Amino acid sequence: MKRKVFCYSLFIFHFSFALLMSAAEQDNYRNPVIQGDVADPTIIRWGDTYYAAGTSSEWAPHYPLFRSSDLVNWEQVGHIFQQLPSWASSSFWAPELFVHQGKVYCFYTARSKTTGRSYVGVAVADTPEGEYVDYGPLVDFGTEDIDAFVYNDNGKLYITWKAYGLDPRPIEILCQPLSDDGLHLEGEAITLLADKENIGMEGQCIFRKGDWYYLLYSARGCCGPRSDYEVRVARSHKLFAAFQPYEDNPILMGSTDVQSIGHGTLVDTPDGRLYYLCHAYLRGAGFYLGRQPFLQELFVGSDEWPHFKTGRLACLRQPMPYPSTVQKAVSNLYDDFSGETLKKEWTWNYTYCDVTAQVKDGNLLLSGVGKGRNRVRGAALCLRPAQVDYDFSTVLSSKTKELSGLTYYGNDDTHVVFGRRGDRIQLVRRLSGEETILFDTRCRSRIVFLKGSVRDGSRLSFAFSTDGTKWVAVGTDALDGSDVIAWDRISRPGVYTEAADDAHPAHFDSFTMQYIKDAWAMTGFQRVKGAGPIVSPDPKQQFFCPVRKEMVRWESDDTFNPAAAVIDGRVALLYRAEDHSGGGIGTRTSRLGLALSDDGVHFKKNSTPCFYPDNDDQHDAEWPGGCEDPRVVRTEDGLYVMLYTQWNRKVPRLAVATTRDFKTWEKHGLAFGKCYDRRFSETFSKSASIVSRLTDDGLVAAKVNGKYMMYWGEQFINLAVSDNLTDWEPLLDESGDFLKLVLPRKGYFDSSLTECGPPALITDKGILLMYNGRNATDDTCDKRYARGSYCAGQVLFSQAEPTKVLHRLDEPFFVPEADFEKSGQYPMGTVFIEGLVYHRDKWFLYYGCADSRVGVAVRER
Repeated sequence: MKRKVFCYSLFIFHFSFALLMSAAEQDNYRNPVIQGDVADPTIIRWGDTYYAAGTSSEWAPHYPLFRSSDLVNWEQVGHIFQQLPSWASSSFWAPELFVHQGKVYCFYTARSKTTGRSYVGVAVADTPEGEYVDYGPLVDFGTEDIDAFVYNDNGKLYITWKAYGLDPRPIEILCQPLSDDGLHLEGEAITLLADKENIGMEGQCIFRKGDWYYLLYSARGCCGPRSDYEVRVARSHKLFAAFQPYEDNPILMGSTDVQSIGHGTLVDTPDGRLYYLCHAYLRGAGFYLGRQPFLQELFVGSDEWPHFKTGRLACLRQPMPYPSTVQKAVSNLYDDFSGETLKKEWTWNYTYCDVTAQVKDGNLLLSGVGKGRNRVRGAALCLRPAQVDYDFSTVLSSKTKELSGLTYYGNDDTHVVFGRRGDRIQLVRRLSGEETILFDTRCRSRIVFLKGSVRDGSRLSFAFSTDGTKWVAVGTDALDGSDVIAWDRISRPGVYTEAADDAHPAHFDSFTMQYIKDAWAMTGFQRVKGAGPIVSPDPKQQFFCPVRKEMVRWESDDTFNPAAAVIDGRVALLYRAEDHSGGGIGTRTSRLGLALSDDGVHFKKNSTPCFYPDNDDQHDAEWPGGCEDPRVVRTEDGLYVMLYTQWNRKVPRLAVATTRDFKTWEKHGLAFGKCYDRRFSETFSKSASIVSRLTDDGLVAAKVNGKYMMYWGEQFINLAVSDNLTDWEPLLDESGDFLKLVLPRKGYFDSSLTECGPPALITDKGILLMYNGRNATDDTCDKRYARGSYCAGQVLFSQAEPTKVLHRLDEPFFVPEADFEKSGQYPMGTVFIEGLVYHRDKWFLYYGCADSRVGVAVRER
């Protein structure tokens, strides 16, 4: 059994490595650079090697230690402390590494066993990976002393820390001289900075540039779902003096992708560049990975204030620090417990349990004696998750009367355990100490295979087997684990037991943790071999234009940007067709042609357009530019609703039309024409994707929270709601502008704009929106794709909160490849997705090719 799993793991490793080695040189890397919950990071350079460490809080061992040669790829090499320092009990926060006199110092925060207060301690090692000798508490100033930082000012050492955090007075950053050996305080402490705004202040570091000393610090809330951390700066001409804050603070804050960011230290490269390593919470499901280390370059501008190279808003994509660096993907973990000791990635809940974890004869023997009274405090051996979607499994090869198995662990009284208790397989959920048994069945087998899945960071599902091949799923709905968190920590997957007797521990035969990349996304679309463009212009097609009052060759030049729907068992394609009335993009008249197909690939076009400008009440809005870029969705009663762009060559605006047969249409006018006292009647609006659901009858428009909804927009992705699918009301922000949900990202394929694609789709993971991302033409572009090209992306919104982004692809799922996708009106390359249907047990994605042709890609269900 183990041999098979091990060989499979080696195959995955070598396959992944081969892909990695074949990757092209990268100009950018993606934050976080250390994936997983490693808060309050510190960083140093030791020769040509970088080392980082971070908070371990209530998990042992204490302060995970990482190593890197390029600042981007990090490997965990151990911990600062394998055992508790003799004076400390818990709350191991904010380590600060410092190189002095050829040794490495670690100034750290921990809670005292005797007083229960947090002090700053110090330990010293000969090398970053050496054994650290602890010298005990160094700073014992008040009710709480945390977040140490040490600075060498021309040979004189100074230590700074946060004080008064638990007192009814403003927080202060204090500074005091240190002895030459760095082990003792000297003189008196002074205040460098006080929290006059009473918003919180901590996590400081100091550097000097020119005549100024700069103090970077973090303000507002550090932790939890409401964290709004940000980085600020103050400066002074003297180190041992008061610092003055920057008037334009903060210099780094949350963004579309990042909820909050802060608490870090700086390191310099051999050529003098400065990099700031701090932690950040991601938005959406990424929040459940905790506070992850982010790296960004810092410089001092001509205004003599520091700024981040990629701006004030925290940015995932950053310029690569060193050329020829390739950022490696996160690795899966397989442990068959064949080593002499536990792997360095494992952590355990030392605060709540005296854990005994032995590796013997290819098995993990786990037991633990709980600390405290009247509470179940089992032994949890866990890992920091690095991605939001993963599977984890184990083989439980002993039968204990106490509950043992897999866990999704927050703390001692809030966790989920799936395992065996005697002869019963149980799923147990504990919230604030209250236990609920969610699943219970009899199982007599001595060996039990247990499997857990986590999606979106907190949606849990479980299954078990007695032979490793036939699996029994537990329930049908995923278990919500979003509340299995502590204030400053996130849940960790692993193994668990309540066996307290070392002589009768729980036996675990192996453990696997496998990451599932972008499990939420709808990928795998393939071009139909040999199909080429499925719709091309035909200069022979003519019809009588009621506005021009003459025959026109209505699709003589280009046919592109299609909508699609299924009617009477056939795929109906509404494509944009341009005549020869102008000289280029935006100067001709567009009309909508209709093509029908039985198989979704081979289409027969109607000879005349089915929708066009006419001498009707929409003439002034549609003439002379015409009707452009449709999207179509069907209602449950068979009405087809089309959102399209009216282009009068003054301002493009969204409009609505309906039909039951794609022959006779009713135009309803502007989508936003009636709301807010007609305030947006003359406002730019385009590209609408109505939220739909897949039913037995195909895709139909679906209400969310009692309203129809559509994501819309070209530059940004916005949201609007409706009661009837014809009259729409856009959501507004506090300033009264359209609420922007998704924005372009510097350095990504969508660095110029994000334009909505086909109808959004409700899935079991949320609301999935496919969109068109345009790459910038300047240096903010993604250099892996042609400048100005259009590629297809996906973003997932919460169904409960449709304005909340849960996930977003960092790389496009569909890019221009074929010649006809890179030649035409828009030769930079375009796959402009607009149509999506489910037909004959397959998904068909229809797209415009370089503003000149129509293509199709197919995905099996």
